[in-house]
Amino acid sequence: MIKRLLVILAIVLMSAGSLSAATAPVYTAEAYRSWMYLDYTVMFSDNWGFNVLGSHSYEYSRDNHLPKSHPKYATNTYEKQTFLWELFAGPMYVQKFGDLTLKLPVWYYYQGFPTRVKAGDDLYFYSHNIEIVPMVDYKIGKLTLWNRIIFHNKVYSSIYANDNVGAPYAGQANDSKRANGHSLLIREYFRIQYAVNDKLRLLIGDEIFVGVIEDKDTKDITLNRMGPGFERKGFNQNRTYMGFSYTLAPGLAITPLYMYQMVYNIPNERRLTERDHYLFMVLSYQMKTY
Repeated sequence: MIKRLLVILAIVLMSAGSLSAATAPVYTAEAYRSWMYLDYTVMFSDNWGFNVLGSHSYEYSRDNHLPKSHPKYATNTYEKQTFLWELFAGPMYVQKFGDLTLKLPVWYYYQGFPTRVKAGDDLYFYSHNIEIVPMVDYKIGKLTLWNRIIFHNKVYSSIYANDNVGAPYAGQANDSKRANGHSLLIREYFRIQYAVNDKLRLLIGDEIFVGVIEDKDTKDITLNRMGPGFERKGFNQNRTYMGFSYTLAPGLAITPLYMYQMVYNIPNERRLTERDHYLFMVLSYQMKTY
């Protein structure tokens, strides 16, 4: 009986050892970036408008915190420089009920995602997306409670169709078919706004990202919850925002924010993989045609 228990214990210990050896350690990267938005809205009536937004994110500094023994240590602090391009466009419906305002934009969303392989040899991936973005804000004196939910539907990702050397899925069969698919990510952003005066407003908020629907043809080969590819299921990001908004002229406002982002990018795990610090700035203009 004792011998059997010892044999079972030995098997369990060897299995645990082989499992830990097979699991690659995860290092928490840290990056410093800027993210600039231009937001233009034209209102055709009290209820209908059209949005166009463009953005650019730039990475100034990066540290992957890899040990010297890691095979990718040479690129440990290699910043990506241009990190992201975005373009949004679509109609918006607005309805007001006293101090309560409802907005419903529906956007086409283009995302351009450069990937730094090495100096002079970068890759560029992009995706096509449809976003449905219900928003509500409620004013209580000088306070405004604001909530936004984004239903982010990705329908195409070029990362699966790129055959350049260094691309994640280069040389695999049916890459072009994999590029067309569908994943759904839900983002919820709650914010509190305090009006210091008619022009200055203080802001603080938090946003979570949760993958809900995976693309059936790519979920088994997509290694990250978020990125240029289709999103995987599970909680993958949390963002905290702090800053202010200032009205420069009627319809024109600038909103500089500090954004702290935590990323949990490995599917089926809850490990923090990246911390990011952003100077996040929005320049918005709204005009009326009526």
